[in-house]
Amino acid sequence: MTEQSMLGVIEKFSNQAEEVIANSELKDMYLVIDKQYDLMVNIISKRNLYEFGIDNLIRNTIISIVDEVNEYQSMYLKQSYRVYKDIEETFELIDALHFVIQLQFFIYIKHKGYSLHDLTNKDVKDDIIYETRRLFDDPLISQYIVNSNIYEALMLQLSEVLEYIPWKHWKTYTQFDYDTCSKQVSMLYDLLIQSLLVYINYQDVIKYYVIKNIENFDRQVRGY
Repeated sequence: MTEQSMLGVIEKFSNQAEEVIANSELKDMYLVIDKQYDLMVNIISKRNLYEFGIDNLIRNTIISIVDEVNEYQSMYLKQSYRVYKDIEETFELIDALHFVIQLQFFIYIKHKGYSLHDLTNKDVKDDIIYETRRLFDDPLISQYIVNSNIYEALMLQLSEVLEYIPWKHWKTYTQFDYDTCSKQVSMLYDLLIQSLLVYINYQDVIKYYVIKNIENFDRQVRGY
């Protein structure tokens, strides 16, 4: 993510995010998952990515997760004092959360054989959302980061995910193992939530995600 003052983003979109949360029938991570799905469909449509291919979208999403985790580490290691540095670090992890949820969408789309054109179909959306909720509702790890720093823990778990995803163009893969892959993505999600809770409480995770989601929609309007 391009470095920016997240305080300005919070100030700009905080009230709108609070209204979205208050008025939604969906609560907590159910709302987050739903909002991420809508953003995914919006970007695919705006960027006309229908012919890009699901494997390419999976690879690009993994690269984006790595990028956000590296940005987090870069921010964390900065020696110079910076006001509200914790907020900047938090939003790097929020951005990583955005892509981890999206990764689960994409691997399930691959598993089910849906086309990208199918994603506006309500039954398809309901199926993808249900599967994502099912996986993410069941915490798979509890104290993963106690004996490791956040960056190392996230990168180690991401390496586990990569074992089950066809991300190397030059390698011949066996049949895609969705069940194991989705379990590893779920563990990455759980670890990321725990990492965020080092900085903020659970309700602020929801609020900050919605703030960033609103900004991401706004970026599409601005031609980001």
